[in-house]
Amino acid sequence: ALHVAVASVGSAVAHAEEAAIALIKCGRAQLDLRDARSDSALTLAAARHLVSIMSELLAAGADVNAANAAADSAMH
Repeated sequence: ALHVAVASVGSAVAHAEEAAIALIKCGRAQLDLRDARSDSALTLAAARHLVSIMSELLAAGADVNAANAAADSAMH
């Protein structure tokens, strides 16, 4: 659910950013879960420049060093 919310920000899905933040803050989201391309919610948020979601993920303990299959991480 968190991946879907992050990936939907900026699309036709209304309130996707708020939904992603709510999922993170509830404390039950799997922060470092990967999608089919090995992206975590943090790498997706970083690729989309979603600073508020990145901040929430990091505050909640998401792995800042997590990299996807292309070796991209939130740091680059």
